[in-house]
Amino acid sequence: IPVCHGALNGFKKLADLGDVVIVTSPMPTPFWAYERTIWLEQHFGITKDHIVHTAEKKYVLGDVFIDDSDENCFKWHKAHPNALTILWNTTYNVNVNLSGTGIKRAKSWDEIVELIEKHSQ
Repeated sequence: IPVCHGALNGFKKLADLGDVVIVTSPMPTPFWAYERTIWLEQHFGITKDHIVHTAEKKYVLGDVFIDDSDENCFKWHKAHPNALTILWNTTYNVNVNLSGTGIKRAKSWDEIVELIEKHSQ
């Protein structure tokens, strides 16, 4: 799978702000966890001690949660209402209404960094 445009630079910006842990959902293949771990290490230098493989991301504690799945964002935000939840804007979630949820939407890495910095103040 190719790396999305700007993802490596965006990841570096996040890593400058704090400890980044990747929380990734299962894929429908028997070796998805191993393959995902190898891919993340090869492309981003992320080691297995910074990767959590789970279908229920809401159980992972953190200060900030960023995901492209609105369902994951809603579940995580409900479990961690005082933390920052960011929905990464994509074609399949662009029409999701976030009004009154407390969940923020970001369309770029710079917006994510800005939201995190604002939340940290």
